[in-house]
Amino acid sequence: MHFHRNSFASLRIAIVSAGMALAALTCLPALSDVALTIPYPWDRRPLTCSTAAAANAECGPDSWPDLKQSARYIGSLYIGEQFVLLERALSDLALSKQRFATGKPVTVALIQAFIYVMPSRELSSDEIGRITRWKTAVPDSQFAFLAEAFLFASTVSPESWELFHKQLRESERLLLSAPEPLQKTASWYHLLLNATTDSDRTRRKREDVFEEAAKLRPDYYSFYEKMVITLEPKWGGSWNSLEAFVDKWTRRLSDKEGESMYARLYIAIKDDQAVGETNMDWPRMRQGFRDLISRYPDKSFKNLFASYACAVRDRAAYDEAMKMLPKEVLDPSEWIRGHSYEACSRWGVLDT
Repeated sequence: MHFHRNSFASLRIAIVSAGMALAALTCLPALSDVALTIPYPWDRRPLTCSTAAAANAECGPDSWPDLKQSARYIGSLYIGEQFVLLERALSDLALSKQRFATGKPVTVALIQAFIYVMPSRELSSDEIGRITRWKTAVPDSQFAFLAEAFLFASTVSPESWELFHKQLRESERLLLSAPEPLQKTASWYHLLLNATTDSDRTRRKREDVFEEAAKLRPDYYSFYEKMVITLEPKWGGSWNSLEAFVDKWTRRLSDKEGESMYARLYIAIKDDQAVGETNMDWPRMRQGFRDLISRYPDKSFKNLFASYACAVRDRAAYDEAMKMLPKEVLDPSEWIRGHSYEACSRWGVLDT
């Protein structure tokens, strides 16, 4: 069996997100004209920018700046019980084709928002009441129904392994019974991969699901990140098999991605072990960071480049990365464990 860290969070994501994808991509309820013109509370742009036709320079950035903030925005609508706007926001995310600066699709914020506002805990009557009021405000809401399922799924205890597997199998059943067009989408494969990764009792095997998913959408990075985590030794894999997987897909995607996938996939496991414990090849990782940052200049990648360079004591790469980190980009919270900005700054001074 291969039970992963945060398996129960994955369970909640798989069950609820499966249904959420079905609702979002096949039968989203129509929103009123009023809902389409009310600006989001965090949106300070002109009112005309809330319409689909708004595409002028005056409107500036869209409503979803990054994953964490987007999830918080969604959460604020839910907690504040602004249910009509919440419906519109979830619909926007579900249907969007945009990506964050990291390269991730903005649709991932939809799942993250529910994790943010409904973390694993005992079943709350207050939360049930809130969802009931949501259903009353938006009677045809698919999202409210699924939020309720999400809340109930989160109460499964770690001792309830049989229920855990049963609910993952139910998640898989729901996905496999989806309309044929939906089964050709990245969202469908993402959710099926979640279900098959966290249980060995599902009908489909994770390796087969992954191969199909990667063939369909080779640029959907979450597929690879999910798989690379399963290859860690603590989940029954090995550093050799993990490195072989990273090498294989970095080479296969190199025409478009350069060496960036090498860095992206090792970053996916950065919180699980020290840099020196893996089979990571530093020269290749260094080039991977360069290619990743040139394509997706998110501040997290720039900070991580400096932290990794410090970890392997590559002074030239460290100096290169630090030049990418002016005050407004530097973020010590992004640095890897054991190689903090403070510690690396001391090393940088002492090494001069």
